[in-house]
Amino acid sequence: MKGYFKKYGSMTIGKNEENMKLAVNEFEVEPNECLKLLGVNIDSRLNFTEHISSVCKKGSQRVGVIMRLRNLISTSVKLQMYKAAVLPHLTYCHMIWHFCKASDSRKLERVQERGLIAVFYSSYDQLLLELGYRH
Repeated sequence: MKGYFKKYGSMTIGKNEENMKLAVNEFEVEPNECLKLLGVNIDSRLNFTEHISSVCKKGSQRVGVIMRLRNLISTSVKLQMYKAAVLPHLTYCHMIWHFCKASDSRKLERVQERGLIAVFYSSYDQLLLELGYRH
């Protein structure tokens, strides 16, 4: 079985400034600053900013759909949509990128906030109180 070498990519993690050349079967593998591996964008600094931006974009698009439907469907259906369409994006492989920058963490929380407001049509602080996350 032959490999499709055009899809191969390499990345140096850390502060190594040398441009290392990697070749497979005489085909030079192109170095990248960011690679997508099993659905997670990993960059050479391991800060996951690009991954979190794409997660927030996908989650926001799906929250927008729920917002447009909020007056047409019941709360239980909206909650099911949120759990099926938004939450998996926010939690997929989250243990890998959990310790991200505070600004990126806030972006994720804003998507979650918009999603819960779309589902329950209430303020975020009130929702956190009802769910038992704040006292």
